[in-house]
Amino acid sequence: MGAFPGRSGILTGLIIVPQIIVAQQVTRTPVDAVVPLLPAAVTALGRTHWVYELHLTNQGATPLVLNEVGIENSSGAVLDRWADAALSARFLVTGPPGPRAASATIPAGRRGVVFVWLSPKEAASTGTTLVHRLVFSSEAGTARDTLVLPGVPLPDEKAERIASPVRGGPWVTLRGPSNTSGHRTGLVTVGGATRVPQRFAIDYAKLGPDGRMFGADSTRNESWYGYADSILSATDGEVVLVRDGIGDNVPLSGRMATAIDAITAPGNLVSIRTGNGHYASYSHIKAGSIQVKPGDRVTRGQFLGLIGNSGNSGGPHLHFQISAAAEVLFGEGLPFVFEEFRLLGRIPSMGSAVAGQPWTPNAAQPARDVRGEIPLENMVISIPAAPRR
Repeated sequence: MGAFPGRSGILTGLIIVPQIIVAQQVTRTPVDAVVPLLPAAVTALGRTHWVYELHLTNQGATPLVLNEVGIENSSGAVLDRWADAALSARFLVTGPPGPRAASATIPAGRRGVVFVWLSPKEAASTGTTLVHRLVFSSEAGTARDTLVLPGVPLPDEKAERIASPVRGGPWVTLRGPSNTSGHRTGLVTVGGATRVPQRFAIDYAKLGPDGRMFGADSTRNESWYGYADSILSATDGEVVLVRDGIGDNVPLSGRMATAIDAITAPGNLVSIRTGNGHYASYSHIKAGSIQVKPGDRVTRGQFLGLIGNSGNSGGPHLHFQISAAAEVLFGEGLPFVFEEFRLLGRIPSMGSAVAGQPWTPNAAQPARDVRGEIPLENMVISIPAAPRR
């Protein structure tokens, strides 16, 4: 019945051609545009900042150039617009590394990510939406096309208000929140999902009386002013994860005391589930110094352990973040603000601090007290011994 017998008695009259699956390009701009996580609002420098990513996958057979990104609110007011160098500075292409392109070019079949840090002069009202207008062209610059995306809602959720996990100071907030810090642009793919776990993370490194992070011998952990300083819980909550036993690295050597993967990168750590179901994580702790265990209830300001140099760390510091997962690299990074801190100034760059360049206060920018904000990248801050709640 319906068979085509041949010499061997198998089907030979029916030829089956292997199917080749290809993306069909039926528009001039075959881009799949996604905002994986709704914008998160955080307050810094007296303004509200909306932070999120725009993922753009080129489903076509030829490269596409993203010439311009414009963002409007639901009333049509332009909140910001980026092109040329301003756009390239907040854009990267996933996949194998290569030379930095002069333009925001998405090769065929690749994904480009626009890191959005929106700081409108007048903050967009909560409950409204953001409309994105994207201008594309071919590599030759011809056939320009404008793609208008559906509105992205702005959620009402506010950043969690917490205490600082360190006291005294001065502390420098290395790789703190900014649109170009290594934490902010660190896309991590774990368990079938790509996230930005360290979106608002801060690396705390202490400065000494000389304005430097370390004394005479930068290769000794004990020479670093923050080494073995106290780590305090920034929130009330329940300890859900503790990892200990990883030795300290030799500072600035590039050699790690353990193999680095998604689990060991934070080194010795404590993760605490806060009252709203988020996770406050404390990483690179000194081995043997952790004073809590899973299941413990902790209160804000409670001693957790000592600052170390374990895991993926080049020098003694505390990596602190709040995210959606107990494991540091497994959940989306979430915003937070501190009850209070004193803003003392800013270092030029992390590179200058690692090179031993001392920080000195700028008389033209006097210190000031800040409440209900997050410190940004490379700020120099101090924290009162007993912050208010």
